Amino acid sequence: MESEEKRVSWSEYLALEGLTDDDRRLDFSYGVVVAQGAPSQDHETIVSNLTLLLGPTIRARGCRFYMKQTLRRPGEFSHDPDFLVSCAPADLGPGEHRKRGRIEFPALIVEVLSPSTRAFDLDDKVTNYATYASLLHYVIIDTARQRVTYFHRAVGEEEFRRQVVPDRLVCDGFTPPGGVPVSELYDGTYVPALTVLADQP
Repeated sequence: MESEEKRVSWSEYLALEGLTDDDRRLDFSYGVVVAQGAPSQDHETIVSNLTLLLGPTIRARGCRFYMKQTLRRPGEFSHDPDFLVSCAPADLGPGEHRKRGRIEFPALIVEVLSPSTRAFDLDDKVTNYATYASLLHYVIIDTARQRVTYFHRAVGEEEFRRQVVPDRLVCDGFTPPGGVPVSELYDGTYVPALTVLADQP
């Protein structure tokens, strides 16, 4: 006789995961657990825009982009970036890693900020992602206002250089020639544009 499948209530499931109705996943960084809030429509629209705007260039280069693949160093950190690109044969080829949904050699990471994770994405994740020698580009897209922050480094460098993108995002090899207008990253959202203050007379 087959054993009866154990079922739990929704509240029991949330309790097991330590989540609330508004949480969807957990990030871990050196003992600190951060609950990721449910993505807003603006958040998901921006991720969709990334696939449309960057996807053809990424695929033409022989790379692949993913949403919610895991970056994990056991005992140290575990993150699920919003948009992740790898060009490494070790990630793109066959193997058990494809079943686990993990990437070992990221080349480009994009995080779309939410109010609950803003500080975490701008601090801990920058440090953790920098441990991947393959990662040359880390982009943070705000959802409180139309503001894009770009961390980049050359091959062989350890430190990221940080800049606020004025009008076009350019990630060599991953964006189309001339880059992507910031306004197009936010197309279809209700995220307010930055207000430029006029010079005082």
